[in-house]
Amino acid sequence: MKENDVWLRSYATFCHLRDIYNTCNFNAWPKYKHYSEEIIDSLCNESYIGYKDIQFYYFLQYHADKQLLDVKLYARANGIALKGDLPIGIYRFSTDAWVNPELFNMNEQAGAPPDDYAVLGQNWGFPTYNWSVMSKDGFKWWRHRMQHLNRHFDALRIDHILGFFRIWQIPTNQVEGTMGSFNPRIPFSRDELKKYGISGDLSRYTNPHISLDILNDLFGSEVEDIINMFFNSSGDGTIVFKSSFDTQQEIVHFISQNPKFKKHEPALLSLISEVLIIIEPNSDGQLFNPRITIGTTTSYDHLNDSAKSSIDALYNDYYFKRHDEYWKEQALWKLPAILDSSDLLICGEDLGMIPKAVPGVMREMNIISLEIQRMPKGNTKFGQVAGYPYFSVCSPSCHDMSTIRGYWESDHENAKDYYYNYLHWYGLTPLECSPEIVTAIIEDHLMSPSILAIFPIQDIIGMDVILRKKDVFSEQINEPSNPKHYWRYRFHINVEDLIAQTDLNHKITSLIRKSGRYISPDYAQNNI
Repeated sequence: MKENDVWLRSYATFCHLRDIYNTCNFNAWPKYKHYSEEIIDSLCNESYIGYKDIQFYYFLQYHADKQLLDVKLYARANGIALKGDLPIGIYRFSTDAWVNPELFNMNEQAGAPPDDYAVLGQNWGFPTYNWSVMSKDGFKWWRHRMQHLNRHFDALRIDHILGFFRIWQIPTNQVEGTMGSFNPRIPFSRDELKKYGISGDLSRYTNPHISLDILNDLFGSEVEDIINMFFNSSGDGTIVFKSSFDTQQEIVHFISQNPKFKKHEPALLSLISEVLIIIEPNSDGQLFNPRITIGTTTSYDHLNDSAKSSIDALYNDYYFKRHDEYWKEQALWKLPAILDSSDLLICGEDLGMIPKAVPGVMREMNIISLEIQRMPKGNTKFGQVAGYPYFSVCSPSCHDMSTIRGYWESDHENAKDYYYNYLHWYGLTPLECSPEIVTAIIEDHLMSPSILAIFPIQDIIGMDVILRKKDVFSEQINEPSNPKHYWRYRFHINVEDLIAQTDLNHKITSLIRKSGRYISPDYAQNNI
C-alpha cells in the first residue's frame, strides 16, 4: 500500500465510483466528477460505508501484481524473457484522465494519418498528451509508468513511438482521420502561403468543394432528397453544407436518428473533408495546415495545373522538410527522462509515415526498430528481410494486420508478385497459402540479421495444415481502420494440447537451430 499509494487509492476509488454509477464516464457522475485529494481521503476511510468495496480493488491489484511478478521470475528461471507493451494513449474515461486531466488534451483525439491499410486514417478516440504540463515535474507520470512496467517485464514495445515526435490529432467534432493534423506542428502564415502563389480569398481551399455534378455522381436518383436535407446554395452559386451539418460528428449523429440516410453516410463524410487547407484552430483564420491526403480529393482534381503546382509545393515543404528538426527536438526533449526510468530493452513500433529524424534518434537512444515486410521502409513493395538492421525486431505480420495466410489469400495479384519476385518460385501461384509458403516466410525471417524475430502464434500454426483454422480471415486480431472492431480473437488450441503437437514443435525447433538462433536452456537461464 505504501509503495503504490501514488496511484492505488485513486484507482480503487475510481473503480468503486464507476460501479456505483454504472459508467466510467466521470462527466456523467452526479457527484465526484471532479477529482480531489479530499474525495480520496473521505472515501478511502473505514468510516465510509463503501470502504470494503474500495478495498476489494486493493486486493485485486495486490494479486495481479503478485501473479505477474511470479510469472516473470518463473520465466527468467527457465531462460525466457517477457516482452511487455506500452500503449501510446490512455482511455478518455480512465483513472488517469479523472485524476490528471491537465496532462491531456481532452478536446482532441489521437489517431493515425491515412495509409494503405486505413485510407481514411485511424481515429483512436483517446486524448493527446499535454507535454508542456507533463514536463513541469520531469515527466513524472511517464516515469512512474515505466517503473511499473519494469517490475513485470524484461523488454518493452513502445506502441507508435512516432507519437513522441508528433501525434496525429483529430478534432473531437470529426470522425475520420482525414481531417486531422500533426501535433505539434508549425502552420503556415498568410505571408508564407503567398510565396507559393496562394493568396486572397482562401475559401476555395479551406471549404468543402462541392458542385451539382459531384452530388449527382454520388447520390444519383436520390440527389434531390440529399440536397434538400443537407445542403444550401451560397450567394456565389456554390453548394455548401447547412450550418447544422458543419462537422462529421453532426452528420453521424443525425443519421443515427434517421437511418434511411445510413447508406449515404460515407459519401457525406467524405464531402465534409473535401478541403485542401485546414485553418489552424484559435488563429483567427491567419494560420493554415495543408490536408494530409490532398491528392486524393475531388477538390484537388478540379484545380487548374498552376494551382495544383502551388499546392504540391506547399504540401511537400510541410510534410517532408518543414518539421524535420522541430520533431527531432520534441523527441529529444521527452524520451531521455522516460527511457532512463527503467532498464528494459526498448523496442519502438516505428511504422507508418516516418519523419526523417526518427531512425537517428532511435539509434541515439538505443531503441530497437520494428521491421514488418509488408510495410517496408524505403522505396520497395516488400521489405528485404536479408537486409534488415541488427538492432531490429522483425515479423511477417502483427496484431493490426492480417496473418501471412490472410495477406496471401486476400489479394491474388499481390500474392503472385510476392511468389515470383520475392520468393522466386516457379509455376502457378497457389490461391491458398500452403504450409510450405508459410514455412518459407517464417524461415526467411528467422534467417534475418534482426536481433529478435517474433511471430504471431497464428503464423506459427499456419505451418501445420491440420492445426490451423479453416477460416483464414477469422485470425486477425485488430482492424485499425474499423473503430467498431473489437479485440475478440481467441486462440483455438489449449496450451496443453499445443505442447503435445510433436510434429509442429519439432519443425519449429529445426527452423530455429538452422537459423543459428538456438540458445541452450542452461545458457539462457544464466544470461537473462
